[in-house]
Amino acid sequence: MDYLEGFLVGPVWSDTDYRTRRHFNAHVLLAAFMAAVFVLLTLFPHYYQKLVRVDWPLSWILLLVLTLLTPALSILYRRLPLYVRPLLLIIYAAKYLLLFYVLVQYFLPLVTFEKESVLALLYERVDDHIGTALEVIAESGGILVTVAGVVAGGLWVLGEGLLIVVVLVLVPLLAITLYKLLQYGLDRLVKGILDRQLDGIDYYVPLTPPEPDLTPQSPDRLPEDLLFPSPPPEEVMRPAPRPSPLPPEDRLPVPVTRSQEIVREPARRIPLKDKLPKEKVAPPKERVRKKTSLDERMRVVKGKTKDLLFRSGRQAKRAGLAIKGWSLAFWALLVKTARRSKEGIARLFDRGKKEKDKRHDMRQVKIKTLPRDPEDTSDTEEP
Repeated sequence: MDYLEGFLVGPVWSDTDYRTRRHFNAHVLLAAFMAAVFVLLTLFPHYYQKLVRVDWPLSWILLLVLTLLTPALSILYRRLPLYVRPLLLIIYAAKYLLLFYVLVQYFLPLVTFEKESVLALLYERVDDHIGTALEVIAESGGILVTVAGVVAGGLWVLGEGLLIVVVLVLVPLLAITLYKLLQYGLDRLVKGILDRQLDGIDYYVPLTPPEPDLTPQSPDRLPEDLLFPSPPPEEVMRPAPRPSPLPPEDRLPVPVTRSQEIVREPARRIPLKDKLPKEKVAPPKERVRKKTSLDERMRVVKGKTKDLLFRSGRQAKRAGLAIKGWSLAFWALLVKTARRSKEGIARLFDRGKKEKDKRHDMRQVKIKTLPRDPEDTSDTEEP
C-alpha cells in the first residue's frame, strides 16, 4: 500500500521510502503492458469500443484537469481518514489510464495494415532479407557461405522484430517519464505556495482508547488525586551486582552421572634415567634467514630456468620421437594395406580374365561339334 501510494501520489507527498529507491522496473512493466494492449487493439480493432471509453478530445482535456487538480488533493491526502484515501487513489490511477487513451488515439490511426496481411508481410520481409544476404555474402560460392547468408538473413529479421518491440515499449515509457516529471514540478510548486497556508490542519491520527490505571488506591487519597493523578516516579535502571564466588570449601559437589564419568588412565612411573633436568634440555633451534644479494637471487633464478628449459626440451624430444614412431608405423601399415588391396584387385582381374577365356573356349568347342548343314557350301570356318 505504501508503494502504491508513492507511485500514484508522487514522491513529493509521500512519507515512505519510495523517494529513496529506484523504480525503473515498475515503469518498464507499465509501459510493456500499454504496448501489449496497443498491439491487441491493432490486431483486433473491434475491441476498441470496449477498452477505450473516452473519445478524443475529451481524454486529453480530462487528463489536463486531473493534472492540475491532484496537487491540491495531495495536500489534504495525509490529513484525511484511512477509509477515504483509496477513493482518491482511484482518481490518481485514472490519470495514467487517460494518458494511455491519448497515446492510443494518437498513434493507432498511423498504423495501417490488416490482421490477415501480417503473415504475408512477415514472409515477404523474411524472403527479402534472406535474398539480400545471399546476394551479398554468397557471391563467392560454397555451401558454408550459402548457409552463412541464410543465417545472416534470419538474424536480420530477428533484429527488426526486436527493434519493433523496443520501440513499442519505449514510446509509452518516454510518455510516462515526461508526464511524471511535469507532475513533479507542479507538485513542488504547489507545495511551496499552498502547503504553508494549511499548517493549522493536523494530520489524521486514529484515536486509541486510554490505558486503564491498575494501581491500587489508598483509602486516604483525596478526590483531587483521583481527578488529576500525579505522574509515577521515574525508575532508574541500575546494574545488578555480580554474585561473589564461593570459597572452595563452601561449594556443593556437582553430581556426575554414569555417562559423564571420566575414565582416567593409571599413572605410569617414568624411570630416573629417562628424566632430564630442565637446564639440560636443548632449546629449539631458530631458523635464521640468510640475507642474499640480488646477484645471488638472479643466479638461482637463472639456474632454475635452465633446468626447467632442459626438462621441457627433453620431454618435447621424447614426445617428438614418439609422434615420429607412431607416424612411421601408421604409414607402414597404410602402405602394406595398399599393397594387399592392389594384389587382391589384380587377382580378381586375373580370375575374371581366366573365366572369360574359359567360356570362349567352351563356345568354340560347341560350335565345332555341331552337325554341318549340307546346303551350306561355304568352306569358310568361323574364327
